[in-house]
Amino acid sequence: MTIHLVAMCTWLVLAMGLSLLIVEAICGFGVAYGAPVWPWILSSSAGTLLAATIGYVSGIWLGSRWFVGPVVAITLFILRVAITARGLLPYWVVQAYPTTLNTTNPFVEYVTVTFLSQTLWYLSLAVLLVLLVSFVGERRDWSMIAVLPVAAAMTMGLLGLHATNGQVTRGYNERNYVCQSTPIDVCVHSAFEAGLPELETAFTAFNARIAGTSLVANKLEHNVGGVGDTVSDGARSLYAEDLGPGFELNTLTLYLQSYGGIQLCTEAESASLHAVVDGWILGQPDQIFGITDVAKANPNSFWNLDDSGRHAWLVGHEKPYLACTLTSQDFE
Repeated sequence: MTIHLVAMCTWLVLAMGLSLLIVEAICGFGVAYGAPVWPWILSSSAGTLLAATIGYVSGIWLGSRWFVGPVVAITLFILRVAITARGLLPYWVVQAYPTTLNTTNPFVEYVTVTFLSQTLWYLSLAVLLVLLVSFVGERRDWSMIAVLPVAAAMTMGLLGLHATNGQVTRGYNERNYVCQSTPIDVCVHSAFEAGLPELETAFTAFNARIAGTSLVANKLEHNVGGVGDTVSDGARSLYAEDLGPGFELNTLTLYLQSYGGIQLCTEAESASLHAVVDGWILGQPDQIFGITDVAKANPNSFWNLDDSGRHAWLVGHEKPYLACTLTSQDFE
């Protein structure tokens, strides 16, 4: 058993080291990623130990045949896929599995209780498996006595996961902003500083199209998905979750969705016509929904106006646009 334990520990150290290198690469080279905190690393280490213990115990019970290791590994992976299938199990149950995946970004704070509960559950379950092997294989009575406190620790771990519903992060905006004030005030999380010039340029062009309306963005503060939407006086939320290709257009689109009235749409026609205006504001190709023969023939219809004419049209139709009550007659 000693040789087996040494071998298991060796692979365990190598596996954990490789995992930490991968995490470091993701956090170090990826844009807008946070960094794991020590309870997360502790939980991950305990999960790796549990997985290794399962493999160790399987080797003892099933023998050291060459296929045992791969079969156990594949089985654990298949179970992970089944357990993490969306909606099948409560999330806290999913988080009890040792190979679940969690992600982070700068707009979260960590739920330490979940990590500590996972750690307690993983370690106590690993100890329980070793005790059972010891009792079954060598009939050591003390191993069964030790099961009682281990079972209590397992119960505490599960209760902790249930109390937090397994959530490892929750939305939080620390308002760690870097700002640029020419020509408009744009403040983003420090991890997104590289995107400031592009955002300034995009919102400057955006403001030119909507000048004279209440949509104009004069002061923007970075948030993500509704997290931390309490902004400073006179400011509005700017949503950006990464700096990938096209992030400026995505940010402008989310701004319009938040402040442009689309959320008030109740009729399909109004929603589609609203999208036509949004497309022009965002500089996208015209959508032809709702265009009528009358509109085609009328040189003053929305469809036949140049940018300056459409700007005047938007100023004149701001109220129905923001209320999402536009009709096809408004475009003729």
